[in-house]
Amino acid sequence: MRLLKESLKILSEVDEFNLSYLYGNHTSTLNYLVKNEKSKFLFRILNYIYFIARRLKLKKNNNIRCDTLIYAGTTNQLNSVIGVYRELIKLERKPFLLVEPNLIKLCKDYNVNFGVVGFPTKVTMNSLGLNLVRSRYILGKKSNITGFWNCFDFFLKSHFYLNYFEELLSNGCIDNILTSNDHNVSNRAFLMVAKKHSIKTMYVQHASVSTYFPELEFDYAFLDGYHSLMIYESISNRKSTHKTTVFLTGQKKLLPRIQNKPNILSVGLALNNLDNIHLVKKIIDDCISKNIFVRVRLHPSQFYNYRRFIERIYGGSALVCITNPSTESIHDFFSSVSFVIASNTGIHLEAALLGIFSCYFNLSNSCDYNDYYGFVKNGLCPSVGSVSEALILFKSKNMNGDEKKLAIRNYSSTFSTSWQGYESELLAILVVMVSCDDYDASKIMNYIDLYSYPTYDLKER
Repeated sequence: MRLLKESLKILSEVDEFNLSYLYGNHTSTLNYLVKNEKSKFLFRILNYIYFIARRLKLKKNNNIRCDTLIYAGTTNQLNSVIGVYRELIKLERKPFLLVEPNLIKLCKDYNVNFGVVGFPTKVTMNSLGLNLVRSRYILGKKSNITGFWNCFDFFLKSHFYLNYFEELLSNGCIDNILTSNDHNVSNRAFLMVAKKHSIKTMYVQHASVSTYFPELEFDYAFLDGYHSLMIYESISNRKSTHKTTVFLTGQKKLLPRIQNKPNILSVGLALNNLDNIHLVKKIIDDCISKNIFVRVRLHPSQFYNYRRFIERIYGGSALVCITNPSTESIHDFFSSVSFVIASNTGIHLEAALLGIFSCYFNLSNSCDYNDYYGFVKNGLCPSVGSVSEALILFKSKNMNGDEKKLAIRNYSSTFSTSWQGYESELLAILVVMVSCDDYDASKIMNYIDLYSYPTYDLKER
């Protein structure tokens, strides 16, 4: 009963719709969340059952004793924290990496020690009980949620994560927590339970941020650059008594330098679920008509029907290669293409950091998503309306101008500094530093008193 009571305390302040933030607040605008083959009611029921069954365990979870508990729920999240995990070990700290079952293989590939989220019988029974206790409240709010029955399971999953993290964090053996997402249900439950136990909370940006995200609620946030800070400034609650301390620490994913480029002209087409499949087809057909090889990179969470459509039409084409993002690294993708065409995705920033030319092509159904992350507006990449236009710009590109450098640094503060390529080391140093109550960040960072968030930017080392 203790787990149930403690979770109810949190839910009285932060309900299921706040925990599952995007589904609880933005399905009317981000309708792709509830209008796809995975959002049908029967699929959601089966998904919920599978979610529980995959994490079910009979034994009680072992107590975790560590300096920093690092949680990752997706591939992109893990790729953003694996570097700091390794650097903390080098600094003789005791971090612990906790991941979802879907990341077991990747963790083994990284050759790191890790734990896996698992719900013992106590957590499972209390969570199912919480499902029943809170069902009236949840159903009473369904009229406020567009496509409620296509996402209701996310609200129920919050109960499992609240109970799981309550049991995990209540032993008093964890100094601080770190995660790289601020809007998914598991990450937010992790955050709220940690705050309840007065554990220091840290957020590492893992991808481009959006005005649809919640305001910063962590004690410390390690953001990529000024652009991300400005997004969070625009959504911050000025009346809030809690102020997150922000450190601008550059893009965190491990991006090895590109050594080799293809001998023939090859276009990389990077996709995600926001892209209109018929516009994508036009680009691929245009490349084929020009006898240009095109390498299609699907998003790790690309919808099954979307993937099958592309594979069914182009699977046998000698000029089209459809890659598997779970087996092909972003480095291998960039190494095999001459330049990149993509829409609203952070791959433009990753390309710019590695000196790969990319073009923005609006592939969304709505003009509301045009240049959604401001990459074109802020000079990170040009906008094109055809493959021919992209080819012209590629052949006449200027990759290293001062304006380009400033544009990239706006998104990643470490670009063209001595810290570029050492972001994980910088992050580990700061994690150790802020773990002390009387830390002084001025040794490696400059304090900037211009924003609602206390902010630190880089000093050259």
